[in-house]
Order: sequence, then C-alpha cells, then structure tokens
Amino acid sequence: MKKRGVTGRIIAVLTAAAMLLGCSAQSTTQSTTQSSTENSTPDSTQSSTESSIPDATQGSTQNSTGMQTETVRLQDNYYDAVNHERIEAWEIPADRSAYGSLTAMQEKVEDRMWELIQNTPNDTEADPDSDTGRLSALYLTGMDMETRNREGYGILTEVISGIKNAKTVEELLLINAGINRRYGNSFLYNIGFGAADPEDSNHKVIGLGSVETGLEREIWLAEDEEDQKQAAYFTDYVQRLFELNGYSTGEAKETTEAVCGMMKEIAAAGLEAAEFYDPSRAYLRYTFGDLQKECPAALPDSVLKDVWGFSDQEIVTVEDIGALKKFSEYLTAENLDVLKAFMECTIYRDNAGFLTADMLDAKLDYEQQREGLSEKKSYEKTLLIQLNDMLASYECGRLYTETYMPEENKTEVEGIIRDIISVYHERIAALDWMSEPTKEKAIEKLDAISIQVAYPKVWEQDFYTVDLRKPEEGGLYIDNLFALFEARMEYMYNTRYDPVNRDLWVSQPQEVNAYYYPPTNSIYILAGIMQDPVYSADASYEAKLGAIGTVIGHELSHAFDVGGSQYDANGNVSNWWTEEDMNEFTARTGKVVDYYNEMGGRFQRVNGEQTLSENIADLGGMAVITELARKNDLDLTKVYEAYAVVWANKQRPDYASYLYLVDTHSPSALRVNAVLAATDAFYEVYDVKEGDGMYVAPESRPQIW
Repeated sequence: MKKRGVTGRIIAVLTAAAMLLGCSAQSTTQSTTQSSTENSTPDSTQSSTESSIPDATQGSTQNSTGMQTETVRLQDNYYDAVNHERIEAWEIPADRSAYGSLTAMQEKVEDRMWELIQNTPNDTEADPDSDTGRLSALYLTGMDMETRNREGYGILTEVISGIKNAKTVEELLLINAGINRRYGNSFLYNIGFGAADPEDSNHKVIGLGSVETGLEREIWLAEDEEDQKQAAYFTDYVQRLFELNGYSTGEAKETTEAVCGMMKEIAAAGLEAAEFYDPSRAYLRYTFGDLQKECPAALPDSVLKDVWGFSDQEIVTVEDIGALKKFSEYLTAENLDVLKAFMECTIYRDNAGFLTADMLDAKLDYEQQREGLSEKKSYEKTLLIQLNDMLASYECGRLYTETYMPEENKTEVEGIIRDIISVYHERIAALDWMSEPTKEKAIEKLDAISIQVAYPKVWEQDFYTVDLRKPEEGGLYIDNLFALFEARMEYMYNTRYDPVNRDLWVSQPQEVNAYYYPPTNSIYILAGIMQDPVYSADASYEAKLGAIGTVIGHELSHAFDVGGSQYDANGNVSNWWTEEDMNEFTARTGKVVDYYNEMGGRFQRVNGEQTLSENIADLGGMAVITELARKNDLDLTKVYEAYAVVWANKQRPDYASYLYLVDTHSPSALRVNAVLAATDAFYEVYDVKEGDGMYVAPESRPQIW
C-alpha cells in the first residue's frame, strides 16, 4: 500500500532493506542485510549451516547471476568457490526473480504461513476479531474472485467519482486529506503518526511522507539503456491501467505521458536513495505554520486545520522537502486534469492487487516484466504475500511464532548478541583514531542498545478492534482491507500525543530479516531469519558466528554508520562527536566508497556511495565476529564459509539491474568478497597473496569499526 509517512519508509527499508540483514531501521527506515527477500533468504534445504558448506578449495562455479564461470580458487573468488555446488543445483523458480539461501528461507516461511492461513476458516469458534478470525475473513474474501469481479472498487468507487468530478485543485487536496485521515492511505502525499520524534525519541511526532512518484528517483533518471527499461515497463503498466478503467488507447497514452512526466520531475527534485539514511536530510523539522510558508499550495488551511485539526505551531517532520516543493508547483488550475489523472493512477496502482481479475493480472504482468520472471505469480501466492507482508502481518506473525519459534532458540540468540556487544565494546575502546570523549559516548550508546529477538512483547493488533465480514456475510476483499486500515488509523491518530511504545515493532516477526532502529536504539533479530543456514540450534558455534553472528554484528554496526552515528544512546538525533573525530570518520567512510567502487569492477557492479551505510555495517559486523572467534580460538575457515553460504544467490538479469539502481545493499558476491578481502585475518587463514583475485593491499583495506 501507500507509504505511511516516516513509518512507511522505515518499513520499506526494513522489507526491502531489511530484507535480510540490510539496513538499520532509521527513523523512517532501514533494514538489515539485504534489500530484498528475493536476494536475501537463507537455504533451508540443509539440516545445519555447517553441514551445508562444501569442502572445496576450487571448482567449476556459477556467479550470482547463474552464468557459468571458469574454475575458481578460494583465493581468487571466495564467494563462488564456496557456493558453486549449491548455485549450480539451484534453478530460479519461474515466478521468482532470484533464488538463494535467503529465498529458500522465505519460501519455508511462506509455506508454513499459507498452511496456517488456509486453516483459519476451520476454526469456527474463533472470535471474529481474533488473529484467526481476521485472517479467515481476509482469506475467504481474497479468494472470492467472483465477488471481486462483480463489485469492482467497492468502497473506493465514490472516491474515484469524486476525483473525476472535482472542479478545483483544493477539492483534490481535500479528497486526499479525507482518505488519508480516515484510512491512512493517500494518493498525493501522506501524513502519518507513530514515529518517534528525532529530537525527543520518547514522544511521537507527525510525519509528512514522500510525495508519490511511482518509481524511485534512480530508475526515472537512469542513463544506461538497459536500466531505462524499468521506466518503460512502468509506463506501459500505467497505460494499461488507464485502458482497463475506460480510457481509449489514445487517451491512455496521452494521460500516461503527462502523469509519468510529473512523477519523474518530482522524483528528480527529491532525495537520492542513500540520503534517506541521513536524518539531517530526510527528517527535516518544521512547524506546520513554517511548512505552509514553504509549500502553501500543498497545505491550505482547509486541509491542515479543517480536516486534520493541526495548529500552526504543531511540529511535523518532512521526509523529502525537495519533492514536496516540486509537487507544490503543479498545484495550479492549469494542471487540474493531470492532477486528477495522477490521483486516479495512484489509486489504480495501489489497489490493483485487491480488485478484479483484470486489474490483478495487469499488476502481475508488470511484476513479471520488471523482475524478468518467466512466469507470473499465482493468485494464491499473491494473496499470501498481501496478508503476510502488509495487511495482516502481525496477525500472521503471532500465529507463526506461536507455532514455530522455540523459546530456547530465542534465548540462545540473545546470548550471542550479548557476546558480540561485549567484543564491540572492547574494539571501540581500543580504536586509535577516536578520542576518549567520543569513545565514552559511543560505548554509552552501545551499552544502552535494546535487544529484541524473535517476536515483540506486545502486538499491534491488540490495540484496536475491527469488523471484517466473510463472503456469506456480504464481505468484499477491498472493503475488508479498508476497514482494517481505518481501525489502525483511528488508533494511530487517537494516540498521536502518547509516549512512544518501545515494545511495538516496526516490522513483522515472521519476516526473513533483522534490523537496527535508531529512534529506540534497538536491534531486532526476527523469528523468520532464525532458520538454517542463518541459525540452527544444532550448528557449531563457528557456524553460528559466521551466519547469525555476522547478521547481529551488521545490525550493531548500523548504530555507528553514517546515519546511525547521528543518534545518541536514547535514540535522539544528537552530535556526540568531537569535530576532529567526525572529520576522521568521514574520511574513512570516503575510503569505503572508493573501495567498493573498485571491488565492483572485479566482481559485480555496485554504487559505492548508494550502498555506503550497508557496507559499513557489513565490514563492522565481520570485524567484530572475527575478533570474537579469535578470542575463543575458533576455526575461522568455518566462520567465513558459513558467512559465504548465507549470501549464496543468483538473480535474473533484469532484477539484478533493478537492484543496482535502487538497492542500498551491495550485491551478494560483494557482501562476501569485498568484506573478506578487507579482513586481515582472511589473508592469514587462506594464505592469500598479491596477484590473487581476492588480494587487496593492506593500505587499501578500509577499517572503521
């Protein structure tokens, strides 16, 4: 669905950054290890991480895109040498854009969750407002395509009619504000609640999220001919949606050109992907009165005061002021028609998956084209993704963890986290480039990190009630969804001035992911990622450190990446660095950018600037795990091999190109090879010498944490 202000991008970064071990969940988003579950899911086909590692020093291998390569040595391409047997054995499923260790884990979660969801209607005694009751109603109405085809847009029918008949720009803004206020959705820009105030993390702040742009800035502005295909796929999809909704081919083409031209201009004025990690760029603080002066056309009193009831002095954080200002320029009478089409387009795109078979097919065809799939996803899998990832994610999460999350596994992972924090503590204390005053603040932050493992202490769905109807009760899928959105929004709005509930999570526990969340200074290791080969209770300690340990180390390092380093121990944006130390940190991060750009030329193309925060986290995680292994006299070959197995992956070419444009994580081969090539111990363990493909001169190996 739509981005939900600050929280929306956090979740986007958490599911698309956090798709496993990707970003830190910044005030608006960051994930944990991978930007997409498709390229970040561990292999659940083996019984333990250790047993899934081949004992090979060289072999015929495939690279991450599945293309055959020459025989490779560990010293030349560690990622391929370790993973060649499993990558050769994998075939990317027809309806997936990639397949790898993490994808296999995600498949296992999906299979388990689909079985649980399908069984919900069998519990005839369940309270309709329980997890089981809600899922039953959503599942049954989602599968009822006959009614979906007959009823069409349901509750949105009147909204679309209002947009088509609007006579002024202000009418459109009021329609958007009314939907935003009632349901939390928006078709222009979005106002949301619940995120922590960057300057006072114990209290919530209103957030104005990014303006709708259809595609990421990096896709709209791509210069490479191959990369430009992504924008072409999108515009074809938009035209098809207009045609399905009554436009002639000529009208649809002309309207699409105008709408997509507007989206591209707004995106070009907005932030780059990497800038969303930086709170000084992505979360600018205004009073509504001052923001009105910056963007008067977008924020008339009729919206801010009459719909929302905001005062001039109320504080709001703005995710992307550049995009908002550009959007405001379009809010003129001359642009009324394109603005109406813009809103229609957003409604069609946001809800295509919940409507008629024709609309759903259009969406699935676009996804197939965008990701280079040989077969589009089935209706059933699409419904599962909708329920599990977006609509009833916490209802699914509680059912999943109650069924599949052993308490002893949770306890062990919590212990591993404490072990790693202890070593991180020692490493910070021993840094030769950081002064004592800054070290004290860094250690204070490290010691204050909240450890969250497997599932939350409290569940979002327990804070509101909702009436969802089954097909025999006249229920319609789209109407059930909006009833759910309305209940959530009412809770968020009514509690907007309450203190932040630090026990509520911003990502569902069954996700194959982990993340660090700066506003609460918390690390989250989700139940979905606690599977082999990332975690197995039966694995050796070496294998655990190489897999789940590097995930944990990665997330802890996000507390000290270019974005996380701007938050203090309490989760507030605060400068706790001396000027000299910050200058040195900035110089070292510049070396990380240069290093990854150079390594990308060897293994897989990468944008070192765009992936900087995630690369810092990868490097920091491996540094602390290597030291922990050495302190315990462990076999580092097992640690490093377990790490490489986690990132085993191959992708369809179109999907790899898409990720290059938008992903803030490096591709899989670099998450292994670039990290290990920067680790001094790796050279000792494998006798890597100058002239080997993995060799990097000592002075060129970036070191921060």
